[in-house]
Amino acid sequence: MNLTILDSKTADGRSWYLCKANAKEYLSELKIGFYDFAIQRQIVKNQYLDKLFSTIKNKDPISIITLTSSIPLNMTENMAMLDLENVDILDGLQRTFRLWAYLTLANTYENFPTKNSYRDFAKFIKDTYPIFFETNVITTNLIKSLIESGEINSIKDILADYECQATFKNDHLRQIKMTSLV
Repeated sequence: MNLTILDSKTADGRSWYLCKANAKEYLSELKIGFYDFAIQRQIVKNQYLDKLFSTIKNKDPISIITLTSSIPLNMTENMAMLDLENVDILDGLQRTFRLWAYLTLANTYENFPTKNSYRDFAKFIKDTYPIFFETNVITTNLIKSLIESGEINSIKDILADYECQATFKNDHLRQIKMTSLV
């Protein structure tokens, strides 16, 4: 994931970096099984988090997401690369999972051969990504609503217009705060 370094601070031999990155890029580059990290609790139903995509769509800020990696950040003067294959989510799994589910839904729908039945698509999603339904993050009613409103076709654009702000500490602790582009 490409990061732009906005600011940095060094104190007592430790460094922190404030960075920004694209939310869609962050979600697209997550490693397979990112939600299985042992420290995190499992994905749960949560009324606030279930409205997270609306928060993103309205370009409202969301809470910090904290990532960790044993591999240092690959940096130049004001740019950095972060390989998400080497990252675990310490805090923000619920938010990341929900946004990733929406992006996965949009990507799958875009390539789905028949778009005339939300039921067929919902069944395909349930068979392909059972965890979406097991956790109630995605439901048939949500799929129906996204398809009938046409909003499913704008999910990728909405996420592409949302940027992540990240603070990095030199012990490889990464904090990412999602905020909207102004």
